[in-house]
Amino acid sequence: MDVQTQIEAFLYPAVTRFLFVGIRVSTVMVFLPFLGSGALAARIKAALAVALSAFMCVIYRPASAELLKVNWVSLALSEALIGLALGLSVQFVFEAAQVAGQTCGLQMGHSLESLIDPTTQAQSPAMAIFYYLIATSIFLRLDVHHWLLRALAGSFEYLPPGSLVTNRAIIEEMLRASATMLSVGVQIAAPLILAALMIDLTLGFIGRASPQLPVMLIGISVKDLLGVAMIGATLAFWPSQFEGHFERAIRTGEHMLRLAH
Repeated sequence: MDVQTQIEAFLYPAVTRFLFVGIRVSTVMVFLPFLGSGALAARIKAALAVALSAFMCVIYRPASAELLKVNWVSLALSEALIGLALGLSVQFVFEAAQVAGQTCGLQMGHSLESLIDPTTQAQSPAMAIFYYLIATSIFLRLDVHHWLLRALAGSFEYLPPGSLVTNRAIIEEMLRASATMLSVGVQIAAPLILAALMIDLTLGFIGRASPQLPVMLIGISVKDLLGVAMIGATLAFWPSQFEGHFERAIRTGEHMLRLAH
């Protein structure tokens, strides 16, 4: 065997392994909050994806023969679906935070205020961006990205490249996870919604008792001040609340992958 043949015999399996590990890692990073946002430079994201893929290749060493026996197109798609499942499971929590922000903004009278979202470079309601940024800060403070990377590394043990089998259970689990987005958003916004409801009832009774009072004008200011006060009062409970949501999201992502055997 000449030198060129030896080099090809060594490089081809190594490059193949790195390629498919990189597809799974890159897909997770695309849908991962903060790291996958447009606020981070593309070169930094590409360098981070390459570095993580290299580390994963060192930790996990699939047999070269296993990778060479399967269809490359189907294997690439299956790896992308795995990364999609893990990334979206956490992204749903951030979408729930935006739903809560939009709901609270509507109750406080800030539904027409919009800002440029730094993650998507699109106009979004101001309160939705505020809630999203708070969720991102908690995400980084709790090192949830480390949890997700550990889940990603563990996925190579029970779901090696080429072993993904899509079935109805995975689709149902994904739909169930997306459905919880609305319920989680309502849970986050529940204190302010209840407070705004009580203010509306109180102002309604005052308006019936004294029709000459400008209840509509007073209500906007009162609900605005009450909303700020409620956000400040409940902000201390957000880290523990979001920690539970992030834990469930990662468990959901791992559960979907385990259903794919």
